[in-house]
Amino acid sequence: MFAILVSHLGRLVSTASQLMTTMTLTSSSHGSIDIRAVCGLGNPGPEYASTRHNIGFMVAHLLAKRLGVKLLQRECLARSTGWISAHGKDLVIFTPQTYMNRSGSSVAAMIARYDLDPANILVIHDDADLPFGRLRFRPRGGSGGHRGLESIIELLRTREFPRLRLGVSNESRGREIHDFILDDFSPEEAAGLDKILDAAEGAVECVIQNGMAAAMNTFNRAQDVL
Repeated sequence: MFAILVSHLGRLVSTASQLMTTMTLTSSSHGSIDIRAVCGLGNPGPEYASTRHNIGFMVAHLLAKRLGVKLLQRECLARSTGWISAHGKDLVIFTPQTYMNRSGSSVAAMIARYDLDPANILVIHDDADLPFGRLRFRPRGGSGGHRGLESIIELLRTREFPRLRLGVSNESRGREIHDFILDDFSPEEAAGLDKILDAAEGAVECVIQNGMAAAMNTFNRAQDVL
């Protein structure tokens, strides 16, 4: 009986601790979110490179290119730039190399290595519930069924981290979701992909420079890129 009571008390303490953390983070304004890391989600390997699920990787690499760096470091189960200077701030860009459903292991390791708070990391990911060409920022939230976000939430034990959702849905979305997101972009989509990646990269630089509130006001109200 005593062991059961101790176990129950432990769960209550853990729940209270998580609640206090959530309340503290929620009380801060969107504009005060300071992005110090950008994490593009995807799957490693050439067989996944051009799939819908890897659009987060694509944006992270484009961001690094525009900032004059590459993701050459191998650390924390990821490819990263290490600390760089971007718009007067220290920033690290990385892509977990764990496969999508284990992304949280890499993100947690990067947080520990770079002394980050979850709220400092912008996670870029595909979203099969948004139309192809639509970009949306969120300061926090659930996984929406996305395996990469599920893993991050599970390992960090919080939903309080910002995301950039990149729409990949089209008329074929009714198929099995696993098959849909692991397919390459259609020829029609591929023709407009560079324009979408360019817009997404610009959105990331906007949130780094101007904060989440400004980025949300600019991009969440915008029409689809295409």
